[in-house]
Amino acid sequence: MNRFILVVSIILWANLTSFSQGLAENFNFKISPKLEIGGGLGGSFNNSQLEIGISPVLGIHLTSFLYLGLGINYQYYNNFSVSNTSMHTVGGNLLSRLLVIKGFYVQAQAGRMFYITDDEYYRNGNNHDDELMLGVGYQQAISANLNAYFTILWNFIENPYNATSNPVIQAGVGYLF
Repeated sequence: MNRFILVVSIILWANLTSFSQGLAENFNFKISPKLEIGGGLGGSFNNSQLEIGISPVLGIHLTSFLYLGLGINYQYYNNFSVSNTSMHTVGGNLLSRLLVIKGFYVQAQAGRMFYITDDEYYRNGNNHDDELMLGVGYQQAISANLNAYFTILWNFIENPYNATSNPVIQAGVGYLF
């Protein structure tokens, strides 16, 4: 019986030791901040509307699995089917990414967008929207200092006049320095 307990204890100790080493490799718990500058360009068009956007981001990797960022957004919309209505949206956001499995992360993002347009609805005091988004994404290292990102988010503050529709799909790059 004592041999059985000893063998089981050794097996459990060996498995827990290898598990904790693997965990330490995936999640570097020491603080090693690295700045990252990046963002994305995007757009879409069809026979009735055009959208073009740019979104630079400045962030910091606090650890190998936690990223915090501050972003600025600009988007231009033109709806050709409604009297050639155009709109500019400008705003900012805070975001955080938590790496859960190598390459895959969960992202939370909060922000506010301001509308500049000739549309009567937006001129009558409805000139901004808040955003609270949550989603998942994947990052891939392109080189030692360059990462590519792909994220799918859902805006939980829905408004029928919001210029952003669900789901929100983002892609971009970031340069570490």
